[in-house]
Amino acid sequence: MKTPRIIYPTILLSFSAFATTNAQSNEVLRYGALSGRVLLSKSIPALPPLHLADTDIKDHEVCAAANLPDERLVVSAKNRGVANVFVWFERIDQETIHPDLNDVPPVEWSFKKCRLNPHVLCVRANQTFTVLNHDPISHLPHDYPLTNQPGCTLLVPTKSEAPATWKQHYQRSELLPIRFTCEIHPWISGYLLIQDHPYMTTTDKDGRFTIHKVPYGQHKLCIWHEVRGYIFRNEVSIGNAKTLLPHITIHLTKNEKTVLGIQVP
Repeated sequence: MKTPRIIYPTILLSFSAFATTNAQSNEVLRYGALSGRVLLSKSIPALPPLHLADTDIKDHEVCAAANLPDERLVVSAKNRGVANVFVWFERIDQETIHPDLNDVPPVEWSFKKCRLNPHVLCVRANQTFTVLNHDPISHLPHDYPLTNQPGCTLLVPTKSEAPATWKQHYQRSELLPIRFTCEIHPWISGYLLIQDHPYMTTTDKDGRFTIHKVPYGQHKLCIWHEVRGYIFRNEVSIGNAKTLLPHITIHLTKNEKTVLGIQVP
């Protein structure tokens, strides 16, 4: 199906840069923390499920054991915070990365109940990255990178405590988050952000994010959501001063509501 053209409205960004201090010398270090929040302009009903329970779909005994949620746009009913938004710095000099962030622990992504858990994920280039299958059915994960080598591997059903696994290795940064799907169950999808530095994150259930220990200076900040694409892409300054801008506010267009199946006049 042809993807409808999306019109990007004007949006605003809110963030704060905080300097850290050295307890012994009381001198300001050259690293700060960047925080912000993404909100929807108006409350909306929850998106309709991708599939209702007991729907006759592939492997329905697992995939339709309950309503399967649509995670393309997850909004807090309490405060309109938008979850699953990627936030990252486009380029960071490797020599300026904070020493505490040089240790890169393994990261895992799981198929569970016919969903990718979590829906969005950040991975550092050359980080140990493993996809696991916790379902009693097969999955066929497929990634779509532009600069890295793509992969597609069958994960057999899990019949014991040890799930089937696929280790994927990414050597380079990707300009944008890449799509990740299952070729057996096409409704399963998620997004993966790959960068060669640690300064990236995703918003939580309330739309909040923080990136810690960012080197002082001018950096290009990128904020991206799968429905919108880029929400913000511009230079920001991390330094001694505390910088405040309004929240990011997303205004859904009528066309976007139609694409998402939101029944709002």
